[in-house]
Amino acid sequence: MGGYAPSGRWSMDARFYRESLAARVLAAFERRERICLNKDAQWFLIERFPRGLGRKRILAYLDPPDYVNGHVLYLHAYKDKGHRELAIFSGGSL
Repeated sequence: MGGYAPSGRWSMDARFYRESLAARVLAAFERRERICLNKDAQWFLIERFPRGLGRKRILAYLDPPDYVNGHVLYLHAYKDKGHRELAIFSGGSL
């Protein structure tokens, strides 16, 4: 499962139960105004929090990048400089 052309013996429904997945999709739909998908992490953070995160309590899932193949797998892949900037902006360090 996964990759460019999934060819394993497992299909997608091996990882998810249909009923619980359907319930989660409906729950996400109900919150659609508060969900932002497929955006560049830096753009998202700067657009939403132009003065930085400070002490704001937010939950954001920034998909961990594949450092080597990110340019092929993701719409927004970072080079070293981008990773450093994102870490600094979000309050972390390298």
